Amino acid sequence: MLRLARASSHPRAVGLAVTMFATGGCLAGSSTLPTTATLTMITADPAAFVGSATCGTRLREYVVTLTDVSSASPAHYSSGPTPCTDLVSFAGPTAGNVLIVGDSYIAAIDGYDRDDIHPAQDGFKDMLDPSGTPVAPRWTTTCGRPPASPDAGQDAGDPGATSSNPLFAPVQAKVSTEVFLLGCIPFSDSASQPDGGADATDDALHDGG
Repeated sequence: MLRLARASSHPRAVGLAVTMFATGGCLAGSSTLPTTATLTMITADPAAFVGSATCGTRLREYVVTLTDVSSASPAHYSSGPTPCTDLVSFAGPTAGNVLIVGDSYIAAIDGYDRDDIHPAQDGFKDMLDPSGTPVAPRWTTTCGRPPASPDAGQDAGDPGATSSNPLFAPVQAKVSTEVFLLGCIPFSDSASQPDGGADATDDALHDGG
């Protein structure tokens, strides 16, 4: 599945650079995204979920894990760590993995207060620091939720719960169209957990401890 990273609508962002990645690594260098692009894409805009994390001050990078909820065996694919000023788009079809036109997708978002992380394996969400030590995200959230079955019970306070609320409906991949993830819950300090690079004093100030 092709992943594109380009400048966000966030006011700190400048330009419209595109970097293309796939499971096997970098496919092409940075280039300008044509205004007439007709790729099938699902896009995460950090402006929709940054919340109190404050891009560039506290939040540095984020990772998007896209899930196809139309399948009985949901497929997951994670972006690499991306600056909080950039959008992340998953696109297809390409060789190997594809977005399936007509299928519905949700996403899990992990936010980090550091920019020295890298994935343990391409296409997976687990991050490592330069020494190879696992790094936990400081913030986590979701964009969209799986649709609830008519008889399913659910916990309204659980961000991983299913939902019949149309505001949290999954987005559908549409041919030659860019679709933005919806139903994103902003990052919140009350749900944060410090990663391996956080300072304990700073955590207490941020999280009310």
